[in-house]
Amino acid sequence: MELTNNPALLWFVAGYGVFMIILGIYFSKKIANSEDFILAGKGLGSFVLAGTLLATWMGSGSITGGETSMAYSYGIIPALMMTIPT
Repeated sequence: MELTNNPALLWFVAGYGVFMIILGIYFSKKIANSEDFILAGKGLGSFVLAGTLLATWMGSGSITGGETSMAYSYGIIPALMMTIPT
């Protein structure tokens, strides 16, 4: 795969940035205080909450080089098995 210079792609990046800013402004109107922001209005379902916690766990592990570096080397199953206490 070769890297090429394609300035047209900048329009997609800029459009995505503008879209995210608009979404942020729209949804910021629904937040009353910091507790509402942190707890997401206590309206998250268990499936969404589990996904959020899993994404946070995996994201922090990839930054610090924890179990996710093992997932890169050996696969996701051995990495998840390493998290089970013995």
